[in-house]
Amino acid sequence: YPHARFFCSYLFSSSSSPFPSSPSISRFYGLQWVALNAFVGVLAFFFSAVFHSRDLPTTELLDYSFAFLFACSNLAAIFSLIFPLYPSPSSPPPPSRSYLRSFSLFSVGVLTVSHLYSLLFVNLDYGWNMVVVVVTSVGVFFCSCFFLFQHFGERGAWKVMVASGGGLALGAVFELWDFPPIWLVLDAHACWHFSTPWIYMIFYSYFERDYCSSSVFFPFLK
Repeated sequence: YPHARFFCSYLFSSSSSPFPSSPSISRFYGLQWVALNAFVGVLAFFFSAVFHSRDLPTTELLDYSFAFLFACSNLAAIFSLIFPLYPSPSSPPPPSRSYLRSFSLFSVGVLTVSHLYSLLFVNLDYGWNMVVVVVTSVGVFFCSCFFLFQHFGERGAWKVMVASGGGLALGAVFELWDFPPIWLVLDAHACWHFSTPWIYMIFYSYFERDYCSSSVFFPFLK
């Protein structure tokens, strides 16, 4: 739900408003990556539901692939926010910031292509895919904490850090620590899936309040 709402609101607003060129609002260019992340999130949750309802080689591949793509798009989105094009409205970006932004996004692209190639054409290995997704997700967690720490005093960013960090840690326990199903229905993996939407709803509320409401991309949210 939060992924779909964010992506649709971005798509509607960007299609009905002129694209801004002023440096004062260019820090919101990172929202394009956030919107892409939301779109990939919609597909990841969709194919996860398909795979859990119909366990086939094709649905398994789609589930693993989009779970990994979602982790990578998370990483790209947070990098684009950590390294905005213009750190302040009155000054151009320093070269080091542009290099870091380009290098980080390029690294995410290389990771994405190489691992997807391994899944599609080498070996569909559940264990290896889990390791890669977990390591990537841990990287997303620390980068998210770094981004929120940069804005620590802004409108409850520390609350988002604590809530999302605690939720992610709890969800990871369910995903990595398996236990027999309770009443043949409730197992660790089901608890993991139940815990994930709330984390992104917390992040969504933060972006909606601190970014979307003050951006020309989302005038109807003001």
